[in-house]
Amino acid sequence: MMVKDEEENIHRCLESMQEIIARNDVELIIVDTGSSDSTDHIAKKYTDKVYYHLWNDHFAEMRNVTISYAEGEWLFILDADEQLVDVPKMKNLLENLWYFKDYNTITININNFTSSKNDKTVLLTAHRLFRNSRDFQYKGAVHNQPQYKEPLYHSEINFNHYGYLNDDTELMEKKFQRTSKILKDELQKDPDNIYYHYQLARSYNMYKDYTAALETIKHAMKLAKSQNVNLNKFQYLYINYAKIAQNAKEFNDVIYICEEGLNLFPEQIDLIYMKGLSHFVLQQNDKAVEAFSNYLKLYEKKNLLTVMNDITIEVFYAGEENKKNALQILYKMLYEKKSYEEAIYYAEQDSENSDAIQIIISSLLHLKDYTGLVKKYCKLKVTIEANELIEKIENEKHSLSVEQQKEMESAFSKVQDPYGLLNVIRTSNENETPILINDFLNNYDVQTLHPVYYDIFLYLLDNSNKFIQKIKRFNAITIKKIASRINYAEYDQSKIIETILHYRVRQNDIESNRVLAAVANVVLLNLRDDQLKNYYKLFIKYIESGKNFVSLLYQKERLRLIYRSLNDEEHKFFIILCFVEESIQNNNIDSAMNYYREAVKQYPYMARFLSMYLSELCAEFAYSFIQASDYSNALTMFEESLLLTDSSSYQKMILEEIDKIQGQL
Repeated sequence: MMVKDEEENIHRCLESMQEIIARNDVELIIVDTGSSDSTDHIAKKYTDKVYYHLWNDHFAEMRNVTISYAEGEWLFILDADEQLVDVPKMKNLLENLWYFKDYNTITININNFTSSKNDKTVLLTAHRLFRNSRDFQYKGAVHNQPQYKEPLYHSEINFNHYGYLNDDTELMEKKFQRTSKILKDELQKDPDNIYYHYQLARSYNMYKDYTAALETIKHAMKLAKSQNVNLNKFQYLYINYAKIAQNAKEFNDVIYICEEGLNLFPEQIDLIYMKGLSHFVLQQNDKAVEAFSNYLKLYEKKNLLTVMNDITIEVFYAGEENKKNALQILYKMLYEKKSYEEAIYYAEQDSENSDAIQIIISSLLHLKDYTGLVKKYCKLKVTIEANELIEKIENEKHSLSVEQQKEMESAFSKVQDPYGLLNVIRTSNENETPILINDFLNNYDVQTLHPVYYDIFLYLLDNSNKFIQKIKRFNAITIKKIASRINYAEYDQSKIIETILHYRVRQNDIESNRVLAAVANVVLLNLRDDQLKNYYKLFIKYIESGKNFVSLLYQKERLRLIYRSLNDEEHKFFIILCFVEESIQNNNIDSAMNYYREAVKQYPYMARFLSMYLSELCAEFAYSFIQASDYSNALTMFEESLLLTDSSSYQKMILEEIDKIQGQL
């Protein structure tokens, strides 16, 4: 190893190699080239063979210094920013070196991470184990190349590399300044060196100076073409040209160089991927579909591709995340083109993805293939959360005509699960429905299922008694969820309102009052301003049910003692309204108004109804005073009622009553 200022990396590296360097037949040699941090201190915890040689701006020469200290039969070259992943495989290789007596070089696999999140990698095969012959050495001032001998053995040992994390700006700055300086110095000596121009372009690219990178890689390509060299030897140049042009957002350049490269390397998986991506960005969808379709064909046989076994070539776009990205672009474009069968074909290969499931469901509905949708549902629900799947189906269902919805419901009614039974209920006649709903509620806990199952209660709205009785079993939260589902499910809202208004409830029936208040609450909170006057009767039913409920729940005589300690804001609201009514009844208007303001503050969601309610309440008590011939208090009540209403017709009626009273005074 040669190291410099690697205190952040070297511990991780050597810990991963601990079982290897602990062997008796292994020596760890570390050459420090001028660290100013604690790198050498950490290194000495793992080996006593730490040497010091000042950095001379020449990678190969420094690498050769490290080799000069080695005494073993084999050399293994390791960098401090690397980490051994496959310890057992590495141990197995060392224990069976006799097997490699006919080989001179062994390769490893490098997962080159380009993000600190470890979610982006570049795959690379690297020569790292060499027979320690006297003439073995490295060459190259920057990207030092081992002068290895064949035959080669390709191992499956994996290492991670963290040396080029693009989002680590300090690291990138440090490496760019060091590498670019050396390359520029070398180009002063050899200005037509294609490889040095290529490496300088890569340095600019990693530094995110894409303009300089593109200019430099173009110059490298121009040199390659002008020198009459065999372009088949410059596959790496085409790949990096396209990648740099892509980073520079010069997508026409990407397409041009990819097409040129694919003429030379028809199965170059990176070029076909970048070509597809560029067509997609430029909204050339037909060409993007063609490119990504070809990419996926190559991906399926990627282990057989020459490039995957060419250790001189980095592979950027052959990972699982690249395959998924290609699939997602493909099935979304095909869906937009209304090529539904093809969209389904590709989406099925990404069936754990939420968007893919949506595409499959929507495509099958467009094809009116309800039987196919049922089969897909039965297959997917094994691996995907059933509620998520049902939500997607139900969302897409709304795009169908009523007749098509019935066809779909009929197809799903044959499925033996809760969703199947829901669709049996949907397609049943009015005589069968109550029996089926009973069956459903006896077999399934609707509270654990998707909200769509609350639809079963919709079919009971024609019978308010059955509806109220069935939902009594649930707590207030679930009752409000049921009411919300019915209220929002694009059904006739008047049905649920009629159910509440027509249900006759006794004042001492705590459960029925609880249910009515909960259902009415949902409807009232979701009314538009222009609907308020039309639904005032519903508000009165809500208030009366709520007041009855809290009076029974907490005992009417104890309400003043406990209401301030309650956490339920709606319960407190009902209790305060009991106090409003009591204050008016006692002709204590100031107290009533104070409680009224407290009610608005406690539950502001109903403020738009409260002034109407208080106005009517004052008028109601005014009439009581008239019957008792108490015209003075009656006048006070009517005046308060007049101030609280904004209804012109109601104001006219109150004024007429005031005129009558004044005639009596």
